[in-house]
Amino acid sequence: MKIIRSIDDFNDVFSIVEYEDEYVGAGNNILVERSTSYTSDFSEDRITRLFMEGVHIAFIHKSRREDLGCYIRTDTPYLQMHFELNGEVCYTAKDYGGMDCTIPSGFHTLFYFPALYGHLCYPTIKRGFGIEIEITLTYLKRIFNNDLAALGDFAKDILHERPTMLGGKCFPITTKMRESLLDMYHCPFTGQLKKIFIEGKMLELLSLQVSQLSQKDLSNKERLRPDDLERIMEAKKIVEIHIEQPYSIEELSKLVGINRTKLQKDFKAVHGKTIFGYLADLRMEKAQELLRTQKAMKIAEIAQKVGYKNANHFSAAYKQKFGTIPRFFRG
Repeated sequence: MKIIRSIDDFNDVFSIVEYEDEYVGAGNNILVERSTSYTSDFSEDRITRLFMEGVHIAFIHKSRREDLGCYIRTDTPYLQMHFELNGEVCYTAKDYGGMDCTIPSGFHTLFYFPALYGHLCYPTIKRGFGIEIEITLTYLKRIFNNDLAALGDFAKDILHERPTMLGGKCFPITTKMRESLLDMYHCPFTGQLKKIFIEGKMLELLSLQVSQLSQKDLSNKERLRPDDLERIMEAKKIVEIHIEQPYSIEELSKLVGINRTKLQKDFKAVHGKTIFGYLADLRMEKAQELLRTQKAMKIAEIAQKVGYKNANHFSAAYKQKFGTIPRFFRG
């Protein structure tokens, strides 16, 4: 598969990426890992890619100092599970009748395009993180034993080569999805064991995406008025930005213009956990990232970076979450 990116409507190509058939040559029962970084005056990306037969997974850390956009096209069908944990991406189809796709922060989707031909936009963000899982149609059919009936209209659209999204829209990332995504990202294994672990988590995520459709109550957020939902999403952003010195519930409610009780109730309905529970998970995620990347930083410094004044309290919270103390994780 070939992915072409350009600045000016495909007249000024700046990137052509070619992947092998099925991402890793047919019959190669292996996992290949590659890491790349891209830095410019306006952005900085760190991407870890995993390849196995029929699958390409990208863990994308992104920083944008201004909105960035480019045109993109592919020469083959494109199928992707996309999880935008922090950030946003927008795709606008260039051809008439094509499908547009916007994935906000905290949402996920499974989408299919017979071929990409349109414009990508990446809004400004200080510290974004998304996980993209591209799979081939051959792989999708194989794991469903050539019976895609469980995918409903999504499968029909694929059969007729129509652009489509599972369920027709994006859905909020559930707590279980977030846990599986982070388990995949922080996989402790290597070699063939890592391949088995990663593929198992990926299939679990696909199952969670499909099962979300079968629930009668797909999302509590659909019960909220658009302005209330906007306030909840704004509260989420504030929590993420002020992770070291968070606002109290009372302060947060005043900032977003919603009373304390409703803020707590609606936040849990949308994100599946309380505000403090969400903040605690964010702190642990950031702590693991610092432990992994900042080898020279002391445990006490990391504790402060994620909002803990006492290093012992941080270690206790970390062990409760991950089953081991920070020092052992660092190895």
